Amino acid sequence: MLTSTWHQRTVFSKIVKGELPSWKIIENGKALGILDIYPGVEGHCLIMPKGHVPYWLDVNDAETAMVFNTAKIVAKRIEKVFKSDFVCVSIRGARASQTYPFGTISLL
Repeated sequence: MLTSTWHQRTVFSKIVKGELPSWKIIENGKALGILDIYPGVEGHCLIMPKGHVPYWLDVNDAETAMVFNTAKIVAKRIEKVFKSDFVCVSIRGARASQTYPFGTISLL
Protein backbone atom coordinates (compact mmCIF):
# COMPACT_ATOMS: atom_id res chain seq x y z
CA MET A 1 0.00 0.00 0.00
CA LEU A 2 1.16 3.52 -0.66
CA THR A 3 2.26 5.81 2.12
CA SER A 4 0.69 9.18 2.81
CA THR A 5 4.05 10.75 1.91
CA TRP A 6 3.69 9.44 -1.65
CA HIS A 7 0.14 10.80 -1.72
CA GLN A 8 1.40 14.26 -0.78
CA ARG A 9 3.90 14.41 -3.64
CA THR A 10 1.93 13.06 -6.61
CA VAL A 11 1.28 15.60 -9.33
CA PHE A 12 -2.47 15.01 -9.23
CA SER A 13 -2.67 15.36 -5.45
CA LYS A 14 -0.92 18.72 -5.77
CA ILE A 15 -3.28 19.79 -8.56
CA VAL A 16 -6.33 18.83 -6.50
CA LYS A 17 -4.95 20.79 -3.52
CA GLY A 18 -4.23 23.82 -5.75
CA GLU A 19 -0.46 23.59 -5.22
CA LEU A 20 0.24 23.18 -8.96
CA PRO A 21 -1.40 25.05 -11.83
CA SER A 22 -3.81 23.32 -14.17
CA TRP A 23 -6.38 24.15 -16.80
CA LYS A 24 -9.53 23.26 -14.87
CA ILE A 25 -12.57 22.57 -17.00
CA ILE A 26 -14.96 21.33 -14.31
CA GLU A 27 -14.95 20.98 -10.54
CA ASN A 28 -17.50 19.84 -8.00
CA GLY A 29 -17.49 18.40 -4.49
CA LYS A 30 -15.96 15.04 -5.43
CA ALA A 31 -14.34 15.42 -8.86
CA LEU A 32 -11.98 17.62 -10.82
CA GLY A 33 -11.56 17.80 -14.59
CA ILE A 34 -8.46 19.26 -16.24
CA LEU A 35 -6.94 19.44 -19.70
CA ASP A 36 -4.10 16.97 -20.19
CA ILE A 37 -0.75 18.75 -20.57
CA TYR A 38 0.40 16.06 -23.02
CA PRO A 39 -2.80 15.49 -24.99
CA GLY A 40 -3.20 12.47 -27.20
CA VAL A 41 -5.74 14.44 -29.23
CA GLU A 42 -7.17 17.96 -29.14
CA GLY A 43 -9.45 18.29 -26.12
CA HIS A 44 -7.89 15.39 -24.16
CA CYS A 45 -9.16 15.74 -20.57
CA LEU A 46 -8.53 13.98 -17.28
CA ILE A 47 -11.26 13.51 -14.70
CA MET A 48 -10.20 12.51 -11.20
CA PRO A 49 -11.65 12.08 -7.76
CA LYS A 50 -10.63 14.82 -5.33
CA GLY A 51 -9.58 12.21 -2.79
CA HIS A 52 -6.35 10.31 -3.40
CA VAL A 53 -7.32 7.10 -5.18
CA PRO A 54 -4.48 4.92 -6.47
CA TYR A 55 -6.82 2.00 -7.32
CA TRP A 56 -10.33 2.37 -8.72
CA LEU A 57 -11.60 -0.51 -6.60
CA ASP A 58 -10.95 1.66 -3.53
CA VAL A 59 -13.49 4.29 -4.61
CA ASN A 60 -16.84 4.06 -2.84
CA ASP A 61 -20.05 3.86 -4.88
CA ALA A 62 -21.17 7.45 -4.27
CA GLU A 63 -17.79 8.84 -5.31
CA THR A 64 -17.71 6.57 -8.36
CA ALA A 65 -21.11 7.87 -9.45
CA MET A 66 -20.04 11.50 -9.00
CA VAL A 67 -16.76 11.05 -10.92
CA PHE A 68 -18.40 9.17 -13.79
CA ASN A 69 -21.29 11.65 -14.01
CA THR A 70 -18.69 14.43 -14.19
CA ALA A 71 -16.88 12.53 -16.95
CA LYS A 72 -20.14 12.16 -18.84
CA ILE A 73 -20.78 15.93 -18.69
CA VAL A 74 -17.29 16.62 -20.05
CA ALA A 75 -17.59 13.91 -22.73
CA LYS A 76 -20.78 15.54 -24.02
CA ARG A 77 -18.98 18.90 -24.17
CA ILE A 78 -16.07 17.33 -26.09
CA GLU A 79 -18.50 15.72 -28.53
CA LYS A 80 -20.26 19.05 -29.13
CA VAL A 81 -17.18 21.29 -29.37
CA PHE A 82 -15.11 18.95 -31.57
CA LYS A 83 -18.10 17.52 -33.47
CA SER A 84 -16.76 14.03 -32.82
CA ASP A 85 -18.63 10.78 -33.44
CA PHE A 86 -17.56 9.40 -30.06
CA VAL A 87 -15.38 10.06 -27.04
CA CYS A 88 -12.94 7.35 -25.96
CA VAL A 89 -12.89 6.65 -22.20
CA SER A 90 -9.89 5.11 -20.48
CA ILE A 91 -9.48 4.49 -16.76
CA ARG A 92 -5.96 4.36 -15.39
CA GLY A 93 -4.26 4.15 -12.05
CA ALA A 94 -1.34 2.67 -10.15
CA ARG A 95 -1.66 -0.79 -11.73
CA ALA A 96 -1.96 0.52 -15.31
CA SER A 97 1.76 1.06 -15.89
CA GLN A 98 1.55 4.69 -14.86
CA THR A 99 4.38 6.43 -13.12
CA TYR A 100 1.99 7.99 -10.63
CA PRO A 101 -0.46 6.14 -8.36
CA PHE A 102 -3.63 8.15 -8.95
CA GLY A 103 -6.78 6.83 -10.60
CA THR A 104 -7.90 9.05 -13.47
CA ILE A 105 -10.40 8.87 -16.31
CA SER A 106 -8.99 9.98 -19.66
CA LEU A 107 -11.42 11.37 -22.20
CA LEU A 108 -10.11 11.44 -25.75
